[in-house]
Amino acid sequence: MSITTSLGLLGNRDTPNSTLDEQLKERDTALGALKEHLRIAQEKMKKYADLKQRKVEYQVGDMVFLKIRPYRQVSLRKKRNEKLSQFFGPYKILERVGPMAYKLDLPSTASIHPVFHVLQLKKILGGWDVLVSWKGLPRHEATWEPYDEMQQRFLEFHLEDKDNREEVP
Repeated sequence: MSITTSLGLLGNRDTPNSTLDEQLKERDTALGALKEHLRIAQEKMKKYADLKQRKVEYQVGDMVFLKIRPYRQVSLRKKRNEKLSQFFGPYKILERVGPMAYKLDLPSTASIHPVFHVLQLKKILGGWDVLVSWKGLPRHEATWEPYDEMQQRFLEFHLEDKDNREEVP
C-alpha cells in the first residue's frame, strides 16, 4: 500500500522513511539559503537604485516639459525646439496626485491621461521665451521675448490659446 502525499504537507514532522526525512531537511536548508541570497540581492539592487534616483518635487503652478514617446502620442506631437526634441510642452502642473505623480494641464486635443510620473517631467529653468511676430514687421524680424513679460504687457492676450504650430505627419 503506497501513500501519496505532497512534500509541503509534511512540514517538520518525522516520517517513517529516513531518506525522505533527509531530503526534506536538505530542501529546508536550501530554501533558507535561497531566501537569504535573495534578500541580499534585493538589498544590493535597492542600494544601487537609490543612488540613481532623483528626488524631485514640483509645486502647483510650475511649468514643466513632458517626456513621452512621440510615436505613441500623435495628439501632442508638434514641431519644437531641437534641444528639447524629446520633450513636449510646456504644461502647467495642476495638482500633486501622489508622492511621485502630478496632474498636468494638457490641451483638450490630447488623448492621454493627464497624470504623469515625476521622472517624465522636467522643470523649466529660468524664464520661458516666446517668439513674437510684431504687427507691421516682416516675419524675419520676429523676436524672442520672456513669457512673463508678455503676459504682464498684454493682459488680455492669452498666449496659451495661440498655439499655431503644425502637426507632424
